[in-house]
Amino acid sequence: MIQENDHVVSLMMINDCVRKKVSVLTIKLQSQKEIPCWAVASEMMIHAVAVGQKPPFGRYGKLIFLCIKWMNELQLADLVVFFVGFVRALSLWWKIGKNKDKKSISYLPKKIFMGFGACSEEYFYEKCKKSNVALIRIHCETGEGANQIGRPHLLSLLIMLCKLSFGHCQKLKNSIYEISSHLCEFLTVSALNIGIYTFYRQFWRIAQSQNASEVNFLASDVPLMACVDEGIRSIYIQHGLVAISMMIPQVHQINAITMFEKNYFEKYLKNTKVRINENICTDNRIKKNNVILIVFPKLLSRMHFQAIDSLIQKAFTLEFKIVFRPTMFVSLRELMLMKKQYPDVIIDDHLRFFDDSYRQWNPKILAAWSSTSLATALDRGTLPVNLHHPTDLFTQAVYVTVYPMYNRVMFWPRDTEIICETMLSEKEHQNQIMQLSGYQDLCLTKKTEELI
Repeated sequence: MIQENDHVVSLMMINDCVRKKVSVLTIKLQSQKEIPCWAVASEMMIHAVAVGQKPPFGRYGKLIFLCIKWMNELQLADLVVFFVGFVRALSLWWKIGKNKDKKSISYLPKKIFMGFGACSEEYFYEKCKKSNVALIRIHCETGEGANQIGRPHLLSLLIMLCKLSFGHCQKLKNSIYEISSHLCEFLTVSALNIGIYTFYRQFWRIAQSQNASEVNFLASDVPLMACVDEGIRSIYIQHGLVAISMMIPQVHQINAITMFEKNYFEKYLKNTKVRINENICTDNRIKKNNVILIVFPKLLSRMHFQAIDSLIQKAFTLEFKIVFRPTMFVSLRELMLMKKQYPDVIIDDHLRFFDDSYRQWNPKILAAWSSTSLATALDRGTLPVNLHHPTDLFTQAVYVTVYPMYNRVMFWPRDTEIICETMLSEKEHQNQIMQLSGYQDLCLTKKTEELI
């Protein structure tokens, strides 16, 4: 046990060091003005550069990286950036053109909702629909729904792409050391992003001409950056935990999911309005029910059921209800397996919104495997219990999120005694909530703030 604790402490020290390095680099990249946000926007690349790792490219990215290294020796790297960008822009243009079911709309769009198929997407889309403003929904990867706006002319894409590509390599060479010293790496990022950026700059220009005054995004990615640069009111709706290395442009508004992240955004995005998502705003002073809500991941395995057996047994001993919350992707076979293996457990309706489930059960404890729900549970006054082993968080890279997951949850079975005390005592439950909520991340130091 002592050796295990020493191992965890050692990992935490490494964790803090990594978080600080990534945070400092991200803020420095975001605060510099020479290179646009889209040209360096790669969470994995920023993380790799910060900690001195090799470029984390896939097969396609590695090929582009090698081409850029070779062409850079010939002073022709801009050609690779242009060619890759043109292929990606053309791919988006083609996807929209393939969609033949263009709807005949009799109104000019006022708002646009752009998602990518996230679990919580339907909830936020329904929220946007309640504004009684004409709304168009677009899938940023497939292009579905974009045909209601139209697609840019190929010539306009080509002209903008030329302007952005040629001379780009020299700009990176003349930029801050963190970029110029990793020239080929960030040129590869630029090549992968420039086509998407060019396409969406032209696309948002068309949308603006059709009186689209606001776009809501579920991802802080290149389409959002293009929208901000085109001058359309842009709202970033946070749907999951944010990576420290994620680049966020100066959007008009951010809807954060935790108070911790709200404070972080307000600290580093001075001109952006930050608010908490409405579904998180609940009164955490309301007395909780003797319920443990267990939130399952998308992919289930035997390991997940083994992890909860002892928790279920202890909960029933203390006269607690157990509620399983499957994801919306759960299969009928998996549901039947749950009911057969745990006949005394309540299976929640996976088709309804999570917020509705939470309000119904009002649980004293929420247990999950490093889920975003653990972070939101704490703000709601529910004790978050992580079912992973503590060291698993480091191997899964959960530690590189803005939200300090490791320090704001209890672990089962490591913290069995404390968790059982919170189940028996309302006072102890409140004490643990206050203790976890009070944790401050010292990795976000004054040194980082001075970079703004």
